[in-house]
Amino acid sequence: MRTWFRRCSTLAGLALIATTITATTASAQRKADVGFLGGAAFTTLVGLGDSAAAAQSSTGFAGGFFVGIPVAKSLMIEPEVLYINKGAGSEDSDLSLNLNYIEIPVLLRYEFKEDGGPFAYVGPYVGFVAECSTSADTLSFPCADDDIETSTDFGGTIGVGFRKEAWGFDIRYDYGFTDAIKDEKGKNSALMVLLRVAVN
Repeated sequence: MRTWFRRCSTLAGLALIATTITATTASAQRKADVGFLGGAAFTTLVGLGDSAAAAQSSTGFAGGFFVGIPVAKSLMIEPEVLYINKGAGSEDSDLSLNLNYIEIPVLLRYEFKEDGGPFAYVGPYVGFVAECSTSADTLSFPCADDDIETSTDFGGTIGVGFRKEAWGFDIRYDYGFTDAIKDEKGKNSALMVLLRVAVN
């Protein structure tokens, strides 16, 4: 019985080692993806309570760079650094809140085909406020003038895309888990359409 158990344990261990070596070899044969992302962000604030009906979407820029690191045959870890215009407008007036973030997502990307094609990803992000302002008509004012205090944005990203050789595109959704403004209700929500260009 003990001999049988030892043999099974040895075979299981060898199978695990072989699987690990195979996955490592497969990922090692693939090179990292390095490139740029750029496109449009359609954003708003959600969870405003009684003011939710008054919030409308705002359109801005989203862009930055990414690094895709192979970890298995079809899996990659993709850290990114993005600059994103977020915020919201108001249906009842010409006032708008503009929040510009330096956002750092860390995504787990699954590729359905190794030689290009569709992929999907999910992961968390952290966003640091680079600039905050309010605007009315053509006038813009820093948030500090209105005693608006921002907070670091923690949230999640989910998306799909398609790539062929160096080119591709993404459609992703960002949702903030924390309120964008301290002591105020309202979380960031952003739908982004991005062009993806690999440079390596």
